[in-house]
Amino acid sequence: MKNKRTFLLLSLIVMTATSCIKPYQKEIIEEIAPNETAFMIPLEGGSKDEQAQFGSIEFLESKKVATKRVIIPTRWFKEGRGPGNGRYIQTAKLIKIDRAPVSREWTTDNKSGSSSKNEGFRVESQDSIEFTIGGTCTAQVEEKNTATFLYYYAGKSMEDVMDKELRRAILSGLSREFAMYPLSSGRAKKSEIFDKVAKNIKEDFAKRGITITTLGISGGMDYTDSTIQDNINKEFASELAIKIAENKRLQQEKVNQMEEEKAASAKRQAWEFARAKEAQVAKTELEIELIKAQAMLEFAKGVAEGKVKLPDMVPQGANMLFDFGK
Repeated sequence: MKNKRTFLLLSLIVMTATSCIKPYQKEIIEEIAPNETAFMIPLEGGSKDEQAQFGSIEFLESKKVATKRVIIPTRWFKEGRGPGNGRYIQTAKLIKIDRAPVSREWTTDNKSGSSSKNEGFRVESQDSIEFTIGGTCTAQVEEKNTATFLYYYAGKSMEDVMDKELRRAILSGLSREFAMYPLSSGRAKKSEIFDKVAKNIKEDFAKRGITITTLGISGGMDYTDSTIQDNINKEFASELAIKIAENKRLQQEKVNQMEEEKAASAKRQAWEFARAKEAQVAKTELEIELIKAQAMLEFAKGVAEGKVKLPDMVPQGANMLFDFGK
């Protein structure tokens, strides 16, 4: 009985002593990585004006931390009568925004993409043909937009935003656009459709502090009904055969045209050669006539000067040096 009373007395003494002593106020130190931007948000205090601004982007921007190591402020929160009955609580909260780029590839193949799940975008064409198309995206929060991102997505990471909100926005845009075209037209315009959706989404999410650097198609179109793909393959094979035949016809026409041009060129060269030959013959004859005329002139001059003596008699039928009858 005596031992029990002693134990209770000692316990009471310890409890009394403990309640009279405050615990050590340990500093809470947080480090900020180079790819992070941090905000120190007050949890209590402040004027009505400050409280009214608490939900604004300007207020968050003013609470941006410039250093890479900070001490979280604390205060003593009393929870009992004794001086030591209480605990230290934080008077501000440090929120970090990771600015590193995040990429996602949503595909139907479990061997590719960011996940082993079928994460392709399932949509329908205007003629109610269902298919799935993959997409790829890279996004990040730039330093200048961190306060805006925190305002819209407090407590969320970029991964969360991409896997949920951004993915839903892409699916909604693709569903709306592909539903405007029959399958054949949508298949031909898929790149154009994706570009249009990407443009709208980039502009929309930029207003909320997210910079989307890439957003495009990944892979082809996978049809829910496999017979659709079979028919497309047959149609493609038929179109390919027609294109091959048309290419052969165009190639033959080109060969025929080249042969015709070659023959025309040979004919033109032969005609030009004949004309050149005729011109050469005429030139030669003219030169001969000029030589004969010059010789006759020299002969006549010699006779006139007495240098050349004409024969007294010329045999009948003979010509004198030149045929003067020509």
